[in-house]
Amino acid sequence: LSFVMLHESWHALARIAGHDYAGREEELACDSYAAHLLLDRVGDYAKSKAYTPDQTESVSAKRAIGVFLGLVLMLESTEIGLREPTEDHPAWTERMRAILAIIEGTTGDENGSFWVFATSMMLSRLRRDDIEVGIVPYDSARQLFYLVLDKFERG
Repeated sequence: LSFVMLHESWHALARIAGHDYAGREEELACDSYAAHLLLDRVGDYAKSKAYTPDQTESVSAKRAIGVFLGLVLMLESTEIGLREPTEDHPAWTERMRAILAIIEGTTGDENGSFWVFATSMMLSRLRRDDIEVGIVPYDSARQLFYLVLDKFERG
């Protein structure tokens, strides 16, 4: 919910500043704004709580899961910008890859809970689309996620 509200807040801030709606670029900027606000200062938060490195990684993973879930819920609950780009919205996978570029900097564990969660979400989407995944050899949960995302993009 925080991701969705922060995404929409960026739209509001742009209108307050007198900017016209900028379509795809603005949608990506809104996603980026929300993700950075939720992820960038995890280290500062963890330090203020005297967290161990493992606890800090856990907080990062939980926030990354929240960002990813917010994006997926937003994209799944609207017809705009799901698979194919529209005039105003980037394709689903373009938005996902942009968010992943931000998340990549926050989670170092290639088999961590974020990658397991994100892979599960993508596999669920493929099943709902009746896209057969089959057996996918992989070395890490992160690698499996990207293999599944590639499968999603190819349809």
